[in-house]
Amino acid sequence: AMSGASSALCAALELLRSQWKANQKIVRTLGSFRGEDDPERCARLIIQLRENQGEILASFTAVKQNAGIPSERKDYLEKLPIAMRTELEETYFSPLWFCAECVSAGASPTADPDTTRTLQSCAARLCDELTVLMEVLCGRRAHTQLALMTSTFARFDRVWNQFESHYLPEVVPKRSEEEIEASQLMTVLLSESLDSLVAHNRVSQAKIEDCDAGVMILLPRATVAEAIHCKWELFSQLVLPHFRPLQLHSSLVEKIHAECAALTDPGQFEQLLHRLCDVTDGPAPAEGTAEPDRVRTTSMLESLVLAAVDGSAPREDTSPAVEAAAAGGGG
Repeated sequence: AMSGASSALCAALELLRSQWKANQKIVRTLGSFRGEDDPERCARLIIQLRENQGEILASFTAVKQNAGIPSERKDYLEKLPIAMRTELEETYFSPLWFCAECVSAGASPTADPDTTRTLQSCAARLCDELTVLMEVLCGRRAHTQLALMTSTFARFDRVWNQFESHYLPEVVPKRSEEEIEASQLMTVLLSESLDSLVAHNRVSQAKIEDCDAGVMILLPRATVAEAIHCKWELFSQLVLPHFRPLQLHSSLVEKIHAECAALTDPGQFEQLLHRLCDVTDGPAPAEGTAEPDRVRTTSMLESLVLAAVDGSAPREDTSPAVEAAAAGGGG
């Protein structure tokens, strides 16, 4: 009688064979027509191919586990921050096979000729070793050839890791620990702001679940305004220096802080949030009419926040608070 381990190995190998047949069918179909002639069909097939490749890579893991074959260590990944390793696992590992085929066919993520040659050499070896590995694993008596499977997997893993270690630095954003921490903190601020918007009935749960476009617009506006007004020390020290989208508008952020610091009526900031959460364009003040100080201050703050977050042009007028802060070297 076949042992449970052998039975599981045979099942994993049989699944792998069916996945490989599906892979070869997709590849043949892709090669049977010009992608430019039917781009939509080509795009659908590429999505199917990448999904199939991810399934095959998962089956490799199952075969190894059931056969007791160890995987090669990826020491080069241990040097990366945990957040970046998580990003890689979610984004790059499954399609790396597809990337190797693209590089082997002549594509390159870099303009440097030496790096391109190294990547193409590694990619070509990886594609060759993958073919050899599949020939071994798809053999009808593969489950009885443990030594051959082990040595072939070891060779494949080494070539995979070699390509991966050269390819990832070219496509993964190079971020410092501080930049990663700033990104994580900004995520927390966005989450807290969203909770606050729901609690104050400025956003409905239904709109969040529907991914309403209005929520996508108002959330960063409200988050930046609340962070500058209520959490300036944390925001200015840990987020602003490392969060590139806001670095481009640091002078506007300083102006917003100066305006917020000069507020004497808590209702003014609440009025600002209310205006920021109205994603429709409200009527502009009639030409030649004077705005009351409270409305004018809120309007000015709104203009500055929209300029910093949305990239719109801020109003030219500046409140006495901002002028005083500028004269004194900042708020």
